[in-house]
Amino acid sequence: MNWATFEQQLAQKLQERADVSEEPSSPDIELIKTATIITDLYHQVAIASVEGTLITFKRPLTPIGTGLLSGAKIGIQAAIFSALKTMQLTNIKPNMVLMSPIGAAVVAYWGAAAVPGSISPFPPPAQYAVLRAPLPGSLLFFPGNPISVTNGFKNAFTRNFNTNSQEQAYKDMASDIRKGLEQHMLSITGAYIGLVPGTPPFPLPTPWTGMRPL
Repeated sequence: MNWATFEQQLAQKLQERADVSEEPSSPDIELIKTATIITDLYHQVAIASVEGTLITFKRPLTPIGTGLLSGAKIGIQAAIFSALKTMQLTNIKPNMVLMSPIGAAVVAYWGAAAVPGSISPFPPPAQYAVLRAPLPGSLLFFPGNPISVTNGFKNAFTRNFNTNSQEQAYKDMASDIRKGLEQHMLSITGAYIGLVPGTPPFPLPTPWTGMRPL
């Protein structure tokens, strides 16, 4: 899934939730559903992403990496639910402090993939004219800056539904959330490390920046 599809489907699903006429059996159920929708769509973008530039080499996540992210996504869902529940109970307006756990959860989500084997070692970067071995290969070192995520969710849930059509309001919300999550993924950094010929063979690190969906 790419970002355009994420934004479109998120706006559509949020609108569908708002159009449900039946009273929920519990207020928490609707909050959980909203948190799940956002998290699941984001997870689909994340596992379809590749590290570094899309122009040359595209190293995707391995089954190890996607498995680790799948296990970690519950943290994002819980953080979104917690923020929405706090707003519901206290009538506190969205702010950076309230939304900061969501940013932290997204960082922790990517931190789960910061282990060798999470990203495919092939193909190697162009800098490796001769590669002896991809040891350890591509590594994620910095799981991103949480501020953009925090700001995106703050903006999304600050929307004034009285000044827009409901449909446009949900499109704007989806756009704000998308911008925050996309900027965060572009801030993820790492390096490809492989052995090159020498006496003895030595490791050559090549930095990369950003995770981008295909």
